[in-house]
Amino acid sequence: MKKNIKYNGLRSYTQRNKKMKLEKICIASIFTIIILYILVLNLRSNISQEITDLQEVAAVESKEQENTVEENIREESEIDTTNEEVYSNTYIDSERMAFIETISDGAISNYNKYGILPSITMAQAILESGWGNSELAVTHNNLFGIKADLRWNGAVATIATSENYNDSTIANFRKYDSIDESIEDHGKFLYENSRYAEYGLFNGKDYKSQAQALEDAGYSTVKDENGEPIYADKLISLIEKYNLMQYD
Repeated sequence: MKKNIKYNGLRSYTQRNKKMKLEKICIASIFTIIILYILVLNLRSNISQEITDLQEVAAVESKEQENTVEENIREESEIDTTNEEVYSNTYIDSERMAFIETISDGAISNYNKYGILPSITMAQAILESGWGNSELAVTHNNLFGIKADLRWNGAVATIATSENYNDSTIANFRKYDSIDESIEDHGKFLYENSRYAEYGLFNGKDYKSQAQALEDAGYSTVKDENGEPIYADKLISLIEKYNLMQYD
């Protein structure tokens, strides 16, 4: 029997055993609480770090998205600029394309009748009428600026016109009932004037040679500021800019 234990009967041992068990349970509980507290602190720290990391990732992704959007905008801008350069020969706006389509059938018909390339007829119509918006075209359906000379027995329109680089004059022009009539008369006018054949208009097999023949034959006397004829250059520029050779 232990010396430090005073015997007070069986009940004394039972009470001492209970007290020791309670002390052990309390110590174990304290350690458990401490461990749980440490785990909770670590967990909170990890969660906080993960939240911080996620915020950083989100910020990076947001920045990348912003950069991507900006890059796409720049690329689209570059594409638009490139497209303007690449397709400037085929597209300007719907109104001009509509005008081209309006006169294309008549131009092709003139080629079949008189041998004038459709691109030439169309370029002349565009140049002479300002895309069908000139006073002569709108009011009198004259797309080509053909004057009313002694060979013309139809209606006449008298208006001011520009002949050279920087001058103007009053002249009589042929007046038509429709644009189709103007296109038909244009082919007939060139075909019946011997000087156009003399300058090789109908022998020309491409738009450049026919444009030059029109200038050489004097269809227009338009000149630049240096006094150089530029009618053929204007026609060729229009044909190539709007891809009118596709109708030839």
